[in-house]
Amino acid sequence: MTPGNDKMMILETQVGPLVTNCYVLANVKTKEAIIIDPGAEVQNIISILEQEELNCIGIFLTHGHCDHIGAVEGLKVQYPTAPIYVGRLEKDLIENPEENLSIPIFSKSQTVKADVFLEDGQLLDLLGTQIEVIETKGHTIGSVCYYVEELGVLFSGDTVFYHSVGRTDMPTGNGGEILHSLNEIVLKLPEETTIYPGHGENTTVKEEILNNPFSDGVETL
Repeated sequence: MTPGNDKMMILETQVGPLVTNCYVLANVKTKEAIIIDPGAEVQNIISILEQEELNCIGIFLTHGHCDHIGAVEGLKVQYPTAPIYVGRLEKDLIENPEENLSIPIFSKSQTVKADVFLEDGQLLDLLGTQIEVIETKGHTIGSVCYYVEELGVLFSGDTVFYHSVGRTDMPTGNGGEILHSLNEIVLKLPEETTIYPGHGENTTVKEEILNNPFSDGVETL
């Protein structure tokens, strides 16, 4: 169960050679679920849903890099009615195997055709709650985070990690933009917000304000 909420749960697994965090956010009562960043290991992800008898109603991408999209095609076969959601500015990257790094890293083409392109600030009524789309440029031009205010959680993709931020030296990355996204967007959320990142351990907004070296709140010599 998600802390402080008896109707929702967050399940987590690490997938693929780059150890990407894939999340399942589900309504315990309705058994509806969404999958966030299915980077690899289709059967692993499906087995998590089947174990909890969950029905996938959406596949959400925080951005289009190969280690976050690798299982999308297989999941779409298993759940053909589940729309694929991604930020509005990420279309070119998810459809380009050079820019999404699938050819440079894995030597094979991986692309995604999204069903829904999301706008900054868009509110989605799913799973009996609201999911807010927050555009956080920097790691890629179309990176987004998913904020569930009711639960006090943010799925941050590769925008922010525990005491770090995502790389910006890859196609469409921008160092200035990721610092803006961190300090002016993510760290403006309530301090108790739990951050579920694309790699590594969970953290909180307060922890990153105090200890992330890229935070404006951290004193440097």
